[in-house]
Amino acid sequence: MRLDGALKCVAVVTIPIFAVMSVFSVRALYMDGAHYLLNVILTNDFFIAAPARTFVHVSTQILPLLLLKAGVGDLNVLIRAYTIDLCLYPLAVWALVLWRAARAGEIAIYSALFAVVYLNGQYFHGESIPTYAFTVLVFSIFASKDKLQWPWAIAGTISCCILILSYEATVFLGVILAAAGILRLIVHPDPGQRSLTVVMILLSLASAAAALYFLLNTQHAHPLSPVTELPLLWRNPQCVLSVISGAVFLLVRRGWTGRYASLLTALGAVMAALTFIPPLWATPFQTHEVRGFLGLALFAYLAILTGWPRLGRLRPHAANAAGVIPLMLLVSLSAAHIHHLAGFFRYHRYVEELVNIRPGVIPDEDIPADMRRVYGSLWANASQSLLLQCRGGARGVIDAPLNYWWRPFPPQMPPVLPPQVHKPRSLFGNPIVSEACSRQ
Repeated sequence: MRLDGALKCVAVVTIPIFAVMSVFSVRALYMDGAHYLLNVILTNDFFIAAPARTFVHVSTQILPLLLLKAGVGDLNVLIRAYTIDLCLYPLAVWALVLWRAARAGEIAIYSALFAVVYLNGQYFHGESIPTYAFTVLVFSIFASKDKLQWPWAIAGTISCCILILSYEATVFLGVILAAAGILRLIVHPDPGQRSLTVVMILLSLASAAAALYFLLNTQHAHPLSPVTELPLLWRNPQCVLSVISGAVFLLVRRGWTGRYASLLTALGAVMAALTFIPPLWATPFQTHEVRGFLGLALFAYLAILTGWPRLGRLRPHAANAAGVIPLMLLVSLSAAHIHHLAGFFRYHRYVEELVNIRPGVIPDEDIPADMRRVYGSLWANASQSLLLQCRGGARGVIDAPLNYWWRPFPPQMPPVLPPQVHKPRSLFGNPIVSEACSRQ
């Protein structure tokens, strides 16, 4: 179909753009990312911020740590490697999902999941990002109409292992994956690789059990706050509009809407069209606020796709026409993502120059407000400053406001990086910074 072809073209064009721009903008330095990488460099070991997310921490820190162990001390290389690990590997999982879906004629369904779940929540250094990617990959394996071959069974098994200690949303996502696996064994005439399918089901249940254990034994005062603070959701119209329009598409596609399919398709298309309006685009910080809600949305989407009874008769023409919804979501949210990646490049380039020409503690307010409010993160200021400094530069440290609740270290007494770690030139081709680096 033409819509499927258009979706394939958009995916083929945008995913490489996301990858290249993520690396050049070093998006991994946003929020917790800078703090995590700094600790990996200081300790020469994995930085496990939360035991419940151990496997995801390991999988997103392994590349820079291996380089450190191999004696690589170039900060620019370590930052780029961390960005590849943190940003590109979940994107690669999604690319694998879309490739499988294109071969199976289900590109529209998984493009909707990619647009809503990934493009609404990809900026924050969040364990949710790879967790949701692996969840959809495992689900696509369970939901496949084809006989399961051993390479995909092994890929699914590895993914399920990572999900065991990934993110607390697996408390419900693990259950829906197990249900999809059980249904495959029951309904599919020739599921293939039954033993590994059973292993994946058990691992999915283990991920749900592990998440429940850590939720019950957490020291966090409000462990369910990511999914209970509704005002955070309502002030993000991009997320609300795309989640609802994505749900409408899946309901129509699965035949749940009966004679109202055409009307709901039109409604979903209008809501998807509204996401083209730049003032409605979410800021990077707002993607952090809705990370838990996206997990609930993904659970609802997978529940629809698992094969629950259809409440109405499938109308093929309406189902095919509904494919315009994921196409519109993919194009509009990709435009928003590219816009913010360019913004991250400008912001990090500015910060790199600032900390190398101004010595001492630099107030956060000295960064232009338009960049600071959208691409800055108060608790990352000091860590970013340290990672972007040249030893021959002014070595300034950007501080959060005086009344801010947390700092990774006192800005007046920053930690000293290991002697083998150095910054030979500007990360962004800035001649002023490169000159400062040459003086070290």
